[in-house]
Amino acid sequence: MSGGGGAARAPGARGARARGEWRTRHTGDMARHGAADLGVDGRGTAFAGGVEARGSRRGRHGRRGAALGAVALALLASCRSAAPVEPPAHADLLGVRTTIDELYEAFCFDPGGEADWDGMRALFCEGAAFVAPIAPGATPVAVDTERFLADFQEWVRGSRIGRTGFHERVTHARIDLFGNVAHAWVTFDGFVPPEGFEAAGGAEAALRQQTRGLDSLQLVFDGERWLVASFTSHYAGPGEPLPARFEQERDAFEAPARREP
Repeated sequence: MSGGGGAARAPGARGARARGEWRTRHTGDMARHGAADLGVDGRGTAFAGGVEARGSRRGRHGRRGAALGAVALALLASCRSAAPVEPPAHADLLGVRTTIDELYEAFCFDPGGEADWDGMRALFCEGAAFVAPIAPGATPVAVDTERFLADFQEWVRGSRIGRTGFHERVTHARIDLFGNVAHAWVTFDGFVPPEGFEAAGGAEAALRQQTRGLDSLQLVFDGERWLVASFTSHYAGPGEPLPARFEQERDAFEAPARREP
């Protein structure tokens, strides 16, 4: 969420420092029954040589292994003969991305300003939950929309970030959806806008407040638009870079590849 990044976030809301502390930071049974060697190669093709070998052994475990192997192969074959998976409609993906863009725009504010509280509130469904990044040894705690906004406001109004402003931009969005539910991995950059450099103590001080991380959003469709049902995030750092799959520049509306029968 924009409006505050890791080094500048409200206590109890989104942020290690930004938007507070909110962003702070049966294989065993199968082996015993003779099915441990069942596998799938890189093309999704099943292979079960080990199962067949186990099936030829005498005794109760050998027969059970053979039976499990046959069932597993039948299930894999039925999966491969199923109809192709249809990718999500472009309009649905566009609707999810529109909500994401509006949310991160609402987070942003210029020097001396504030985030768009009402704009954020309108994008959260009733009962939405916000979970702060989990610090080592800490217990995850979810808060509701009003608590999240109150913590965010406290951070903006009670810290230097209120004078410098803070923006977040979406650099990558990986969206999956089915029916009325969707999930989005959102890679973001947080930064003080150039207009706030002086209030931050200079360009170098402003650059030290830059953040980068990953937000996890679950969204639901209410019949008219996509709303956020849950939100949490995790910051990247020197010892914990973002996984490559979240760094790739990919069209957020690119549909998953169709599966061939």
